[in-house]
Amino acid sequence: MAIQMTARAEDGVKAHAERVTDSVDISLLADGIYCVLGPSATLGFVVQDGNLFIARHGREFLMSRSIGESLSFDVCVEMVVDSRS
Repeated sequence: MAIQMTARAEDGVKAHAERVTDSVDISLLADGIYCVLGPSATLGFVVQDGNLFIARHGREFLMSRSIGESLSFDVCVEMVVDSRS
């Protein structure tokens, strides 16, 4: 499943969001757990906890580590993609 990300008003962030949209796919692993997939490997995960989203870096969910939190799913996807850069 590909995801369309909504960009914020700032031009730099909008350009970054477009790059992220073009480079990843999102897969639902379980209720509230999303896998961020790059072209050749898993980049990380986004976990929903109520209204909060938690970005996790790592190829395996149980071995991944938390890298940030946001109220926005899109921002957490960006965090995961940026963590691989």
